[in-house]
Amino acid sequence: MGVEVIYISNRREENYAPTKSNLVDLGFPFDEDTIMLLRDETSSKEDRRNQLANFNVVLFLGDNLSDFDVVFDKQTNIERNRALEEKKSDLGQKFILIPNLF
Repeated sequence: MGVEVIYISNRREENYAPTKSNLVDLGFPFDEDTIMLLRDETSSKEDRRNQLANFNVVLFLGDNLSDFDVVFDKQTNIERNRALEEKKSDLGQKFILIPNLF
């Protein structure tokens, strides 16, 4: 269908191999062309999301609002709620929030 799965994680770069192994073991798609962007200097995922400027991103899947947009990074609950109100049309469409079961 022309869709490529790209992983962005706050696991550190030195944990690439075990992170890949975990994904494969859980049945997530991963091959030699799969892109996985791991944490280097900052926990914000914005720089890593910006690396995807040449892609038409259709969906973000995450267990934290910061997985979706920089507007949620290191904000108070009031600020996050305000940002969530502005982005609410993306919830369930472009932003899929899942529980962190691990």
